[in-house]
Amino acid sequence: MIVDRVYDYINSTGKEVDKEILEEARERFGYTVKRQFMEDDNWNREGKIYASQMGKKCPRQLSYKYHGVEYESEMSPRTKVKFFLGDLSELGALALGKLAGLDLGLSQSKLNIEVEGFKTHGYIDGLLYDGDEPYIVEAKSTGRYSFQSFEKKGFKDRPHYMTQINLYMRNLGINKGIFLVVNTDTGHLGERIVQYNQKYVDMAKNNVNKVLNSSVDDLPDRVYTLDDFKWMPRNKCYEIDKFSCQYCDYNNECWGGITVDTVSGKPKHRLYIDDYEDFADDVQKQVAADRI
Repeated sequence: MIVDRVYDYINSTGKEVDKEILEEARERFGYTVKRQFMEDDNWNREGKIYASQMGKKCPRQLSYKYHGVEYESEMSPRTKVKFFLGDLSELGALALGKLAGLDLGLSQSKLNIEVEGFKTHGYIDGLLYDGDEPYIVEAKSTGRYSFQSFEKKGFKDRPHYMTQINLYMRNLGINKGIFLVVNTDTGHLGERIVQYNQKYVDMAKNNVNKVLNSSVDDLPDRVYTLDDFKWMPRNKCYEIDKFSCQYCDYNNECWGGITVDTVSGKPKHRLYIDDYEDFADDVQKQVAADRI
């Protein structure tokens, strides 16, 4: 629907510059630079839960943000560049869709959303009409392996993506959406149509309720336990190998001091037992002690 049109456009000859589309892309580029590199990482998020976050696996993470807890960890320059390039890939894919003649309206329009009485908002990437039928368009970027997974089964393993697009569909009374995905390793584009699914909206409701009924001293349970992580007996540490923990702003606050070691040029998030013993509750201390 979108990908074929983009590929046909790229392979065509006699293309002309559409200044309006390029100007829009330029504005979004400026916003992306500001968001990734110029805004304070630790800006106050107290009282906020955004539509793109409501389907996260870990309501504990959302609670930290909602209650305005400051975090110690800082995102590495490498990671910031990685997310920046992902944003640029999505921006470029949407711009190519418009240059290919697709009417992707509502780009970056703000949508007010209410979940369980909690008012928030999101930003829609696009609204595409196929004849008279509208589709919410959501652009995403992934690496090679995640792209292969997306081609096989969509984003079933990314519930926050599914929740986000379903909240947008519910808000606008639209029954279909389409993910436009960029493989940042190979340059391939992929797409998948999704039908509205109430279970993802219910997931958002469940998370919001857990957050609203929590406090700084009574947070929701962690999604993972120590047994979910890779134990490294030689180093006496756990490798925090779950994506949602690796890139969580609050991993230090939650686990009590994660060390980022560089191994073969790649960051490894590790929880050393000697550091962890001063922090952990009795149950987790015993789990750690049994490993040694």
